[in-house]
Amino acid sequence: MISVQEAEAIIQAQVRDFGTEQLPFEKTLGRVLAEDLRTDRDLPPFNRVAMDGIAIRYEDFATGTRTFRIKGTQAAGDSPIEISSPDECVEIMTGAALPLSVDTVIRYEDLEMQDGQATVKVDALQQGQSIHTQGKDRKQGEVVATANQTVNVALVGMAAAVGATQLTVKKLPRTVVISTGDELVDVNQNPSPYQIRRSNSYMVKAALEKYGLQADLLHIADDQSQLKARLQDCLERYDVLILSGGISMGKFDYVPQVLEELAVEKLFHKVQQRPGKPFWFGVHAGGAVVFALPGNPVLPSCACIAILCPGCRLV
Repeated sequence: MISVQEAEAIIQAQVRDFGTEQLPFEKTLGRVLAEDLRTDRDLPPFNRVAMDGIAIRYEDFATGTRTFRIKGTQAAGDSPIEISSPDECVEIMTGAALPLSVDTVIRYEDLEMQDGQATVKVDALQQGQSIHTQGKDRKQGEVVATANQTVNVALVGMAAAVGATQLTVKKLPRTVVISTGDELVDVNQNPSPYQIRRSNSYMVKAALEKYGLQADLLHIADDQSQLKARLQDCLERYDVLILSGGISMGKFDYVPQVLEELAVEKLFHKVQQRPGKPFWFGVHAGGAVVFALPGNPVLPSCACIAILCPGCRLV
């Protein structure tokens, strides 16, 4: 029998890569990013106005001009309006692309607007003020999110900002949760006085869904030949098998023997915890990992994925 810490270390040593896949970026929340996310252009992609107001050429203000004729109004997304004389300005909105002929933005709060003219009410300006310059956040081709991190809502937004309609993420393992035992019936059935409903499978499946894993469910009766045939099929079709029941010392606890016959190497059997002491873990020659849990319905549902569960206490 080994400690919980030893069991955890053995399990973690079997962590592996199941490959990658591409998904629409809006469907990757909670998945693990497999490749760095890079910008497709500078961010911001142009000199972006950061305040509502007017845009002027600073040199004109520095030489004494305080009242400017408004040549036009430019909203965010509009083509730039260029000025052509020293006393002109462009009324401009936050988010707009700064015209090449101007270099300074003055906010409305520092202006008096009347009859198509804007008069500056402050004595000092800073050249280039209220402008978010092109590429200040990131240059084209720069990494905005590194691989091997979980995709969160901010990363989904960044993917949209850089036009990454598809993200490469790590594949999730094909997983099946298998219950065993003739005493078990499905949840929609009425059990006899000597039967119980299958609950472990749904507990474990729900725990896995917290990590984005969608597991299949399977039930196998206490029949050794049937158990062997169906487990053989599962070992070929799935990356992770999680069994519940049939691993203790009872006459009908066939799971350890059948797994050995199917070339699943036992890495440990029995852990110093309760509930869940008969916990079994092994690796199939074909690569699948197998967790075999006792059938006690009070077994913590997280034991299959992280045996350091607050519901377990060392003994």
